[in-house]
Amino acid sequence: MRDEEWAAIRSVASEIVLLRAVHDGNDRRFVNAALSVMVGNCYWMSLPPEQFGDWKSNRSRNDRWIERGVWAHLVERGAVAEEWSRKIAERSDRHRRQKQRRATRRRVKLLDDDRWE
Repeated sequence: MRDEEWAAIRSVASEIVLLRAVHDGNDRRFVNAALSVMVGNCYWMSLPPEQFGDWKSNRSRNDRWIERGVWAHLVERGAVAEEWSRKIAERSDRHRRQKQRRATRRRVKLLDDDRWE
């Protein structure tokens, strides 16, 4: 990601989430990792840790950004490249649908468990 792309993302994202100048390198590394997965269609586990850091932490942080609407806000405000926007939106929607399905399965399982007690 180029410096001007990072500056745009950082500016818009800081409206929603806390990004500190002290952690700027880590924040940028996380965004690079997230974009590599969402736009580049690779797996979190396949990201080299020396370049992107711990994949589990990055995935968890990305899940929080999706749930809080940070990525949607970045897309709406035009902070990410246009060619990335569609893939980010698709990935975010897929994440939300998966989370809803998991919640529904848990509710159904709880209802089934209650019937047998």
